[in-house]
Amino acid sequence: MPLHVLIIDDHKDYRRLLAHHVTAEWPEARIRGFDPGSDNFDTLNGELQDNDIVLLGQTAVEHDGLKALARIKENPGCPPIVFLAGDENRDVVAARVLQLGADDFIPKSALNNTFLTNAIKQAIKSFRQDRDLFEGFPWYSKRPTGSRIRLEGYQIVQHINAGAVSDVYVAERLPSGMRVALKVFRPRDTLDKIADELKELDQESNLIAKINHPNVVRIFDHGTSEYGAFIAMEYLAGGDLKTRIKQGLSPASALDYLRQLGRSLRAIHASGVMHRDLKPGNTMFRDATTLVLIDFGLAQHLHNVNREANSGGRVLGTPYYMSPEQARGDVVDVRSDLYSLGVMYYEMLTGFRPYTAASPKMVMYKHSYSPVPQLPARLAEYQNIIDMLLAKNPTDRVESADILLDLIRHRH
Repeated sequence: MPLHVLIIDDHKDYRRLLAHHVTAEWPEARIRGFDPGSDNFDTLNGELQDNDIVLLGQTAVEHDGLKALARIKENPGCPPIVFLAGDENRDVVAARVLQLGADDFIPKSALNNTFLTNAIKQAIKSFRQDRDLFEGFPWYSKRPTGSRIRLEGYQIVQHINAGAVSDVYVAERLPSGMRVALKVFRPRDTLDKIADELKELDQESNLIAKINHPNVVRIFDHGTSEYGAFIAMEYLAGGDLKTRIKQGLSPASALDYLRQLGRSLRAIHASGVMHRDLKPGNTMFRDATTLVLIDFGLAQHLHNVNREANSGGRVLGTPYYMSPEQARGDVVDVRSDLYSLGVMYYEMLTGFRPYTAASPKMVMYKHSYSPVPQLPARLAEYQNIIDMLLAKNPTDRVESADILLDLIRHRH
C-alpha cells in the first residue's frame, strides 16, 4: 500500500523539495501539496485521516505554523506530524512544537534525505502502535475538542492549552464558583492496564492533595469522566518561570527559585511522588515571589512511563530537561527530578538551556554523553551546584532534595 503524505507549506519550491525526498525513499508515495496561502484550510478537515504523515512547515498559515499545528491536532484521527522550522529561536520553537503534539521537529537547515525519512518512519511507527491500543478504549471516539467538553460539577470558562497528552481549561467549580485549572487527560493505553493506571493516578492525586506546602499546587478534585481522567487544581495567574527566565534573572533570584523548587521536591518525594516532567513551563507563580510546582507527571502515569520493558522505544517528557536515564527509557527515581531541576537552574542563571541540538533525539543524546556545561566566569561560584545536579550517573548526583537544600545553605 503506498504511503500517503500531506505537505503543508506556503513555498512551492520547498513543497517540491520535500516531495523529492519522500519519493526517493518511497517511489510509489501519494503526495498532496497544500498551500495555506491560497487553499482553503477547512478542506483538510475531512482528508487528514486519509494520510499516513503530515509534513508541516513553520511558515504555513500566515507565517504561523504553530497555529496550524494546534488546529490540525484538534481533528479526530489526525496522523503523525513532522514539523519543519527555520533556525530562528529553534530551541524555543522545538519545545513548543513538542508540547503541541508534533511527533518530531526538524530545522530546515538540517534537512537531508536520511534525516527526514528516519523521522517519518519513526513517527509512523509510534503512531500506529499507539493507535492500535488507543482505538480499543471507549473514551477515544467520545472525546470532544476545544471548549465543547462538558464535565459535571464544572462550568468551562476557556480552553487555554492543548498539549500532547491533555487539554487544560479555566473552569468554575459549581456551586461555589471558585476558579480552577481543569486538566483532562487523553487515555493512551490498553483496557487491561488502564484500570491500574487510573488507580495509581487516584492514589497519587490523594497524596498530593494532602500536601500542604506553599510551593506545591493545591489539588481540589480528581476523577474520571466519559472524556478521560481529570484533575482540578488551583488556578495560578502569576505566570510561569519560563517567562521570568526570558526577562532575565539575577543570580540571587535564581538561587531563591532553586531553593523553593528544592523544597517542593522534598515535600512531594517524601510523599512517594515523583514529578517526571520538571521544566519552567510546569512551575508557576502564585504571587510575585512564590513559585509553585504543578502537574507532577500525572500524565506520565497514564502513559505508564516507568515500564521496565520499553518495547516501543517511546520516551515521554521534555527532551531539554530530562535526565540521561529518563532519555534512555530506564526506570527512574528522585534523582531524575533533581537532574531536571539542575537543567532549570542552569537556564535560570544563564538564560540558555545547557544542551541544544537539531532534533529532540540529539538533545537526549547530549544529556547522556556531552560534558556537564560550565558556567561563565561571573557565575563560577555556582558551578559546584550544577556539577552535583547534572552528573550523568545518578550515583554521582545529589541524592535527595534535602542534600540539595543543605548544599545551598552551606555553599559559602
